Amino acid sequence: QSEMILEMRSGVEVCVDVVGCFDELAIDSPFDTLIESLEQPFEPVSISHPLPVLNTETEPIDFGDVLVGNAGVHELYLDNPGELTMMANASIEGDDAFRTFPDGVTASPESNDGIVIIYEPSSEGEHRADLVFASNDPARPELRIELLGTAIPLPAETEEPDTGVADTAESDGLDGEADKSEGSGCACSAAPSPNRLWSLLVPLSVLMLRRRYRSKPE
Repeated sequence: QSEMILEMRSGVEVCVDVVGCFDELAIDSPFDTLIESLEQPFEPVSISHPLPVLNTETEPIDFGDVLVGNAGVHELYLDNPGELTMMANASIEGDDAFRTFPDGVTASPESNDGIVIIYEPSSEGEHRADLVFASNDPARPELRIELLGTAIPLPAETEEPDTGVADTAESDGLDGEADKSEGSGCACSAAPSPNRLWSLLVPLSVLMLRRRYRSKPE
């Protein structure tokens, strides 16, 4: 608030030759004028824009000990409590013993999507990499999760010791049986190797996990 004083003066001026002009009557009329502030208060207004939000576990993922040629699988959920669809691309930086399926996720608002990390070492030793998500969440455009694993050798096959003693009669009999079976052949088949079984089970388990992710209720 400010104050202004306006003074208005009224009077009569008399002019006489030789003497000049002078005020005969002067009246002071002071007026106090108050000017109110021109500031106008406005109530605060909150404005929000819907955004996607990426939430997931960020602790390092340790696969522990895995046999060379075998695979370890870890499933990871990515939640989106935001109001827009969240999209994120996944990549591996570091050791190529790690890989992901699929290469990205898409989660609707108040929903989630899943990704599978596979650790399949081909050589012994410790392995490390970073799982990197590049998302459209403006608050978390990049998310890194450390991946750890240790590859151990396959157990050595044990061979039965050779005593050096052979029963001639039994060996002759066995030889004869072998000779008889040569013509008839054998209907046996070798058992599949564990490595081969793993190479088949891992893709199947991944597909089953993906179906379970998609069918998880929101």
